[in-house]
Amino acid sequence: MAHIGLALHFRREADDYRKQLTAARFIDVIRENSVASRNTADAFLKEMLHYNFIEHLPATQDGRIRPIQPTVNTLETVAGWMMAHLHTLDSLDGANRLATFLERPDALARVQPLVADGLISSSPVREPRQTFSLFTWLNNGGVVMDWLISGVDPDHAGLAEIPTGVVSIGDFAKWLKRREPTWHANCGMPKTSAALAGLASAAIR
Repeated sequence: MAHIGLALHFRREADDYRKQLTAARFIDVIRENSVASRNTADAFLKEMLHYNFIEHLPATQDGRIRPIQPTVNTLETVAGWMMAHLHTLDSLDGANRLATFLERPDALARVQPLVADGLISSSPVREPRQTFSLFTWLNNGGVVMDWLISGVDPDHAGLAEIPTGVVSIGDFAKWLKRREPTWHANCGMPKTSAALAGLASAAIR
């Protein structure tokens, strides 16, 4: 949803307030692409506003339209996210994506919508295979992946089996349970300690 919102922001027509990013346009695109329900998309926007990831623009000529935009801090963070990924790709094949990105002030506005299009249209991303889906179907999935990777010693990268900082499945499951999120009722994803324990177990295999 965040990528869709950013893409709508970057593709807006700045001189036409009727084509700015608005809650209504955002929710319509979310629903058109079957990303989430209307209620979930609306709750997402409210949280983004609450935590200052996005902000309302000044009132337009039409009081019914309230454009929104990412804050400066949000755009800087997204740019950093993009640069980290470009640097990783460059390290794999020796290309110069990051240097090209840094040379163009409009690079983020040009590249991010293409990333969003790719994510929306990719079946492997939207419907991942069972093993990988464990890391995406729960909010904690990303945390699990981050924790596993952060516990890897770079000197072990060439090993057939790479140890991590996780010492046991039981401790890992307890750690997850302490961070178990409180789900919105409209998300259809109740709290499930057993599922978190299963996620930990599968991640370590």
